[in-house]
Amino acid sequence: MTSGKDDEEFFKQRGFGVKIGFGERPALIVIDMLKGFTDSSMPLGADLDTQIAAQKPMIDIAHERGIPVIFSTVIYDEQDMKDAGLWGIKMKGTLTLKAGTEAVKIDPRLDMRSSDSLLVKKYASCVR
Repeated sequence: MTSGKDDEEFFKQRGFGVKIGFGERPALIVIDMLKGFTDSSMPLGADLDTQIAAQKPMIDIAHERGIPVIFSTVIYDEQDMKDAGLWGIKMKGTLTLKAGTEAVKIDPRLDMRSSDSLLVKKYASCVR
């Protein structure tokens, strides 16, 4: 078994991990703060009051400074939920994330504005 340091050196030798900085045009991405996840009365929901309180100031500052804000949500469009794939079979609460329902809307405490973007996806992560 190799240590993390060995792995780091291995990839560094092959040109991975080059620092490029943060760029000149930041954006704020708010991942999966849809009502289906933030409302504890919903099947997939939890009490995320603390997390919302922590995110709200960042969103407010981004809005004040004209920094793009991108929210993500999970929406299933197909009536038979085929677009949920195996996730719909494995996690029955997924059935609540149908297009047009309250569950897929961004939690209103986060003040999503018409100038913000919405990233619609099929699974509960923004990474692949």
